[in-house]
Order: sequence, then C-alpha cells, then structure tokens
Amino acid sequence: MRKTLSVIFALLLILSLSCLTVGAAGNQVSVTSEGVTTEYADYKDGFKAAKAGDTVTLLQDITLYGSESLELVAGADLTVDGNGFTIYSPYNCFYLHKGEETNRVKLTLKNLTINTTEYDTKNCVQMKGYNDLVVE
Repeated sequence: MRKTLSVIFALLLILSLSCLTVGAAGNQVSVTSEGVTTEYADYKDGFKAAKAGDTVTLLQDITLYGSESLELVAGADLTVDGNGFTIYSPYNCFYLHKGEETNRVKLTLKNLTINTTEYDTKNCVQMKGYNDLVVE
C-alpha cells in the first residue's frame, strides 16, 4: 500500500512540474505579416520584427520596466491587438518618433488596456511630429 501511494505521489509531482514548465514557456506576442503569423517568446523580439502593415497581437499581459518604451519610427504603420490583455508601463508605453508630413507614423491600438496608473506623470502614448493614432 505504501509503495503504491509513493508511486502515485511521485507521478503527481512529475505531472505538476511538467505543467509548470509548459506554462512558463508561453509566447508573449505574435506578429502577423502578409498572412503569416509568427509567435515570439519575448515581446521585444516581436515588436522589432514587425514591419509596416503588420499586426502585433498580445498573447499575455506584458510589463515594461524602467524607462522602456515600445518605439515606432517614421514610416511605421503598426496595429497592436491587445487580445484583451494589458501592457503595464511605468513610462511612456508607446513612443512615436518624429514622423514627417509625407512619412507619418501610424499606430492602431485595439482591444488593449494600457495601465500607467501607478505613475501619475507619464503617458500611454508620446507622439512627436506627424503621427496618426487610431484607438478602436
């Protein structure tokens, strides 16, 4: 009887550890470009890989640290689909660099919560120059 219980507990322990490993390895964002979707374990890699016209979709809540911002440069045209998740940011969550009148930055945010409530002096989106911000 003791041996049987020991085997059962050992199997339960192994099963619980494998579940934790799978959960910890989840991807943070996916990028859809020209109909092809690629998932990224690190949101930084996903945002860096995104090109004009792409959609970045959150796959979990994301936390930015320090003065980190998600930056978009002139000519960028990006949609961020929050997929119901939240970006927590102590600084300017999105920073749109100086777009020009003929080379604008366009950012579309949808189905996304940006939480900067713990930090009363920062912005959700900081824009300089000619930029388009669409919130759906």
